[in-house]
Amino acid sequence: MNIETKALPLQYSQTHNAKYMRELRKQHPELLEIQYQKNKQIRIKLLDLLGKRKCVRCGYDKDVGALHIGHKRGGAYIQRRSGGTLKMYLFYLRNPDVAKYDLEILCANCNAIQQSEDREFSWLKNSNAIKTDNSEEM
Repeated sequence: MNIETKALPLQYSQTHNAKYMRELRKQHPELLEIQYQKNKQIRIKLLDLLGKRKCVRCGYDKDVGALHIGHKRGGAYIQRRSGGTLKMYLFYLRNPDVAKYDLEILCANCNAIQQSEDREFSWLKNSNAIKTDNSEEM
């Protein structure tokens, strides 16, 4: 088996193949590093497709690892749930016009602020625990 060309499957059902994936990782830990490097390259290609590697809100550009690819109008949670981040990145690389329309580059802080503003976190979507009106505090 040629280890250098073999990579982990891009899609797998967590319920049906979790045991297979655990065994594969135990037998071939080097495959994880290969897949990690491929995923990193795909992410860098998408960042380059979107333009300059800097946050559109604050201009941060010191570390590419702190830059996130965010959705301009929300909806990332649903898209990730439908196939995963890697599948989403590959879709946008094949459709650059859609990527430029849907996506923007944000630093980690600005992305967290935007997600909070959009209430994109899954646990917030159905939660009544967080009050948005301060008038009921006392």
